[in-house]
Amino acid sequence: MQLHHSGRIAQASMMPGGQPPVAPSELQPGESPPHAPGPSGWELATPPRALDTAEVEALVASYAAAAVAAREAGFDGVEIMAANGYLMDQFLGSRSNRRTDRYGGSAANRRRFLLEIIEAIAAQWSADRIGVKLSPGGRFHGAGDEDPVKAAQGLVAELDGAGLAYLHLAEVLAGSLPALPPGLELRERRLAPELRRLFRGPVIVNAGFDGQSAQAALDEG
Repeated sequence: MQLHHSGRIAQASMMPGGQPPVAPSELQPGESPPHAPGPSGWELATPPRALDTAEVEALVASYAAAAVAAREAGFDGVEIMAANGYLMDQFLGSRSNRRTDRYGGSAANRRRFLLEIIEAIAAQWSADRIGVKLSPGGRFHGAGDEDPVKAAQGLVAELDGAGLAYLHLAEVLAGSLPALPPGLELRERRLAPELRRLFRGPVIVNAGFDGQSAQAALDEG
C-alpha cells in the first residue's frame, strides 16, 4: 500500500472543510499557472500554507498509524511516496523547502521528515516492510533541488543503511511517455545506474521502458 500526501499539489475544493493545502513553505508550485487535480481534472492549485513544526511531527505519527492500518488490513508492506513533487518531495528539495526549523535549511534537515517517517513505521512494523519511491533528479511541480544529482546521491546513500525492503526510482525521460500532466521537467538521462551503486538492497526502476531497454538496464545491473 502506497502512503501518499499531495502537499501543495491540491485545491481547496478537494480539502476537508475547504481549507488550503499544506506544504513545507508558502510557495506555489513552480509551473505557470500552477495546476492540481480537481473535480474536473487538472485545475488551478490553491496557494498553500506552511506546516508548523508540531504539525510536521503529527504527520510523522499519522504515517506510522497508516502503516499499522495497512498491516491490519492484510497488506505485506507500505511504500512511502517521496517522489514527483508531492509533500515528501517538497520537503526534500531546496527549491520548495525554505524552512528555518529542524525540517529545513541543510540537506540533512530536509531529509529529516522522510527519515523520521521510516523510523516511526519501522518501530510499529519492520524496516523490511517499507519501500521508498523517489524521482531522483526530477523537477516536478516546482519541487526538486538546485543540485539534484548531489541531493539524490546523499539521500540514497543514507537510505542504504535503513534496512528497507526496496528503493523505487521513478525516472521519466524526455520522449519516453506519450502524455504527461502539467509541471513536469524531464531529464535526458537516468540517474538510476549511479544510485544503484549506493544502495545494496533491491531496486525498482521505471518509467518508459520497452523490452530492449529494460533488458539492457538489467544487464547493466
